[in-house]
Amino acid sequence: MKQKTEQGHLTARYRLFTFFVLVLLAMIAVAGLWGSQRILLKNAARMGQNLAQSYASDEQHHIEIYQNVIRMGMTYLEDYTAAGASYEKIESWMIDFFQKAADATGEGNITFYAIVDEKIIASQPFEGIEQYDFRQATWYQQAIDARGQVIFTDAYKSVTGRQVVTVAAASPKSGNIIVIDLFTENFEHYHKNLSLIEDGAYYLCDSSGNLLFYSAPFDVDEAAMENYVKSVVYKASTGEQLENGKESFRDLNGKARGLYYYQMPNGWLSILSVPRAVLLEGMGVVVTWYAVLMVVFLTASVAYWLREGRLNKTIERTNDTIRVLGNSYYAIYRVDVDKGEYEMTKGSDYARQKLPYKGSYEALPETEEQNSAAADVLQGRHILLVEDNPLNMEITAELLKMRGAQVTPAANGREAVEAFEKSEPGFFDGILMDMQMPEMDGCEAARAIRNLNRPDARAVPIVAQTANAFAEDISRTEQAGMNAHLSKPIDMEQLCCILEELFTKR
Repeated sequence: MKQKTEQGHLTARYRLFTFFVLVLLAMIAVAGLWGSQRILLKNAARMGQNLAQSYASDEQHHIEIYQNVIRMGMTYLEDYTAAGASYEKIESWMIDFFQKAADATGEGNITFYAIVDEKIIASQPFEGIEQYDFRQATWYQQAIDARGQVIFTDAYKSVTGRQVVTVAAASPKSGNIIVIDLFTENFEHYHKNLSLIEDGAYYLCDSSGNLLFYSAPFDVDEAAMENYVKSVVYKASTGEQLENGKESFRDLNGKARGLYYYQMPNGWLSILSVPRAVLLEGMGVVVTWYAVLMVVFLTASVAYWLREGRLNKTIERTNDTIRVLGNSYYAIYRVDVDKGEYEMTKGSDYARQKLPYKGSYEALPETEEQNSAAADVLQGRHILLVEDNPLNMEITAELLKMRGAQVTPAANGREAVEAFEKSEPGFFDGILMDMQMPEMDGCEAARAIRNLNRPDARAVPIVAQTANAFAEDISRTEQAGMNAHLSKPIDMEQLCCILEELFTKR
């Protein structure tokens, strides 16, 4: 009897132990499911944010194209104006520039126009241009107030009733303005190859939340979509995201979605939303695995959880290190214009080794005599112009000719070397060399010219021109034997001053 009592106690203890083990396993299972869901959502959030930033990078690329077109056009328009060109010549050049800029951007239907001497010059005169009072337009005052900086308006209704975004810049000297109008079809054109995640939705909005473009799996009218996007923008502005199983918002089909966004420097907002079901894809498999073989799954889950934790910590440490180290190539200078002195206030180790720390320079006053001397330096000079972009070639050649230079064009480095080699010694007074070209780049061409067996090969001034002004570029041009370096678009006054100094040394 006593033995049976002891066995009963053992059985009860075993059952209690088993019960606690089962409860513990159940708690571990629930914790594992919760942890797995949390990891999936965290990874999904990281992926969504990276995608939103990637789409924003594409948008920023197009923004920079419009900015560069306006800056280039304004630079050359100011040169024409300063040179005293007639209104008719400026009008003819601007129309030609607008057409070539439209072809270069790949958007033939883009609307360009300029305000010169209070008159509108348009590549394709738009409806109502005669009655259009641009002085009353919001973009006009914004451009004037920006003093040369490129501005982007929020979306508004044009004189034709269409939604438009205006990109513009005004010269603080002459008051001339160059304008680009972007309509709905322009945004649709450069988004035609947009690729989204399954059932994903993408929205591009201006700084006020107005919808510029969207791609979404909803079949609704424009008004319903605009109201819906306003709620999406509000969610983005308050920083809400689908995280830790919390539903951020529901779409027009009633599905829960995650929200990821990125704001660009001009204020535009790139927004991506992804269905919660897509983010949690694979959770059904996880649940089935727990039901069929809980112990095995728990073991694998714990190992996976620990591995993911270590990986996330490693990634976080790496990101922290990158944030601490920063860019390897940068330098910040403080310049005292009155004293003619400069001093590096901050810079990477590479920059401190390669660039001067402090020094002085002569601040040359801008007088009419100096400007006149700089303008006359090209009179009668033979310049070899090396440029692979036809539009840049035409504009730069015209500006050189306006200052009295005779220009020989070359479309790449190989043609430049051949042209110099075939010329008589001393024929060319200088070479303006583009850096990035097909067949043979600027540095290769400069080295080839310097190595020619002729008396003027090592003496002829070579000035590099490129879209970048990094220390690496300057170092490469010096190693290739070039005398100076200029960034695009070329400042003709600066070029004349450089050539005057090089001609004197020669």
